[in-house]
Amino acid sequence: MYPYYYNIFPPYPTYTIPYRQYPSPDTNQFMNSAMRIHEMMNSAQTIVNHIARSKDFSTRLMNAAQGSNIAEVNRLVKSIQTTYSPIAHFSPDGLVLTFFYQTKAHPTPDSCCQLQIKMRWI
Repeated sequence: MYPYYYNIFPPYPTYTIPYRQYPSPDTNQFMNSAMRIHEMMNSAQTIVNHIARSKDFSTRLMNAAQGSNIAEVNRLVKSIQTTYSPIAHFSPDGLVLTFFYQTKAHPTPDSCCQLQIKMRWI
């Protein structure tokens, strides 16, 4: 007869994951970011409505972009009076408007939030 061997180890390693206790959420920053995004969306809506309703403006904007005239594209976008002015980027495919939250007290873009809109023109 063959001797019996007992395996004292399980056939596979067992791992235990420690239970993590997370702190209760502080929603102040999250809610503040949402309020700022809501304000930026109002500015974005104004600009998008102007582009959608003005063929002359849209033509001038596209011509400036096709000529790689970044200064003119930004000037045209900023000529629409809004609370927040976006930074415009463009490619052969379309226009990208990026809104950052900034105030007169803090003129540099705040890292709390940003809103980006992409519109295609081809």
